[in-house]
Amino acid sequence: MRIAFITNSYPTPAVPQSGAFVQQLAWALARRGHTVEVLHPVNRLKGLRGPRSPRLVEEDTGGGRVTVRHLPYLSLPSRRLGPLHTGRWTYGLFRRRVRRAVDALRGRPDLVYGHFLYPAGYAAVREGIRLGVPSVVAVGEDHFWSVAPVGMERAATDYRSATGLVAVSSLNRDRLIRDLGIPPEKILLSPNSVDLERFRPLPREEMARRHGIPLGKFTVAFVGAHEARKGPLRVLEAVAGLPDAQCLLIGQGLDRIAHPRVVFKGPVPQDAVPELLACADLFVLPTTSEGSCNAVIEAMACGLPIVTAVGPHMDDIVDGGVALRVDPLSVEALREAVRTLMNDPSRLTAMRRACLARARDFDITRRAERLSAWFGSLIAAHHRAASAPPDAVANL
Repeated sequence: MRIAFITNSYPTPAVPQSGAFVQQLAWALARRGHTVEVLHPVNRLKGLRGPRSPRLVEEDTGGGRVTVRHLPYLSLPSRRLGPLHTGRWTYGLFRRRVRRAVDALRGRPDLVYGHFLYPAGYAAVREGIRLGVPSVVAVGEDHFWSVAPVGMERAATDYRSATGLVAVSSLNRDRLIRDLGIPPEKILLSPNSVDLERFRPLPREEMARRHGIPLGKFTVAFVGAHEARKGPLRVLEAVAGLPDAQCLLIGQGLDRIAHPRVVFKGPVPQDAVPELLACADLFVLPTTSEGSCNAVIEAMACGLPIVTAVGPHMDDIVDGGVALRVDPLSVEALREAVRTLMNDPSRLTAMRRACLARARDFDITRRAERLSAWFGSLIAAHHRAASAPPDAVANL
């Protein structure tokens, strides 16, 4: 199967952690024997800072290859100007850049895949129509923020022609049905997953020496961007109230935080994340919204018990065996959850075992197998419809 894989989020030399989970999926599909060609439009203005992305990259997946084309284009600042929204212009520029790249491919893809609703999903649907092949859109947003420039009514029209949509959570699936009018039979529920060969327990002392992490205190890890909804400052405040605890803050923008309890901070390449998680005793992420939380799944795969938020955005991923769930905005509730597990080593050990077992449900290889089978069924149905007499197609 040849897949044109369109995404606006993918690792680059300037931002190596961006879209790492998207890259994992592309690699897993390639290891299934598919030809995966990633089309990744990159904002020209962002390219002015940091190392530039090479136009063409061949990635070795350890069982296949992924061709990545980083495509410079102009992305405008997103804002409303009276009745207009600049996001519409950006989406149009993105789509035209993708169209030129698709035309430059050697041969027609069997399926066009777009990751996130706009702009990549929209471009995938339009290319599928233009090429006469199935299109699939993965919906991973915590809420449909990318719809704002066009509105729900226009979005419902845009995605009516998608062959299928992947919802990464029950919450997303329900929103697709309710807000965009997508028929349930078009939706595959498939949570994000991780590479269990990469994210696994590693030798703690060795990893601590490699990254210079002191191990004298109970270590709490956080992975995510420096955003209020993710809550890194709430984690830090909670840990600061516990004399025998310290923090690892891993993610974009976190290097700006200064506090004596922080023993590591800042962004790292994806390969370093499991090494740093190996130095921790507990993973804390008080996020107020998520699509399907990669950071929590990765932490479970590394054997770390979880403290996270109550709410439907985490219901598909964690249960009481692997996580303590609290009000994500309450620093005191976070502190008490950390204190509870600090003082109960036997419970912490039982949760570690439960996390490793739970993580097997989020194996990227199994997800790629399921997606491959579903993609194949969509292609077969498309071919049957294309070869059927007109009167038969009208009755499908």
